[in-house]
Amino acid sequence: MEGRRPAVVPVTDRGRAERVEAEPLFELLQGGTSDGSAVVYKEGNGCSRLIEDPDEVLRQRSSYDRLRDLALSPSDSLAFIRDVLEEHRS
Repeated sequence: MEGRRPAVVPVTDRGRAERVEAEPLFELLQGGTSDGSAVVYKEGNGCSRLIEDPDEVLRQRSSYDRLRDLALSPSDSLAFIRDVLEEHRS
């Protein structure tokens, strides 16, 4: 898959994440409107939604930023995922 950037998956434990309102999977699309504003495409539990309201887009971005700030570093995230996999293999 030449030319593609690797995915970065921020991982946090439940204790840290519970401090932030959890949101379903979403993607922030910069320049998603005709005037170049950002929009949010959100998916969850069999439904999808496109959010164009600037205040709601900002709220979604802020929620993600708080979760990302609580997340483990990339190397710690990888170690955490490996530990969980190893626990479930046993």
